[in-house]
Amino acid sequence: MKKVIILILIGIAALFSLNAAQKAELGVADIQSDTQVIKMSVDRYGWHPNIFVIQKDIPVVWEIEGNELNGCNNGIVAQDFELKFDLTDGKQMQKFTPVSSGEYKFSCHMNMIPGKFIVVDDLQKADIKMLEANANVNISGNPMPGCTKCGSCPKGK
Repeated sequence: MKKVIILILIGIAALFSLNAAQKAELGVADIQSDTQVIKMSVDRYGWHPNIFVIQKDIPVVWEIEGNELNGCNNGIVAQDFELKFDLTDGKQMQKFTPVSSGEYKFSCHMNMIPGKFIVVDDLQKADIKMLEANANVNISGNPMPGCTKCGSCPKGK
């Protein structure tokens, strides 16, 4: 009986952790002369922030601070920008240039931890409050597909 209760409590804790990881956090690019800078930290709960508003046709410098890397959050894939890279402890940078406005997803290498770029035509004219109010990072279908592959979560989650 104790084992069943413990497993139920672990399952509930895992669900709360997943909800925390899926919470939308919005970051807005800082345009500095001919580039725009976005900053993200990574911990065991995911990306912070996990949604970025950036402007098309301006090169992006994506600064990433790896703090608590594990089997689930140690790599990022952003297919639309042809990015696929491993994360390291400490600070690293990636560069890319969005050429079309729209929404573009990124995730961990197992498609479990979602993130998104919202590319706008003109960052100065973008309605940031509206974008923040409607921010959502869900990836279609199960937000944690393939989760049993990483081995970091309780079995069955």
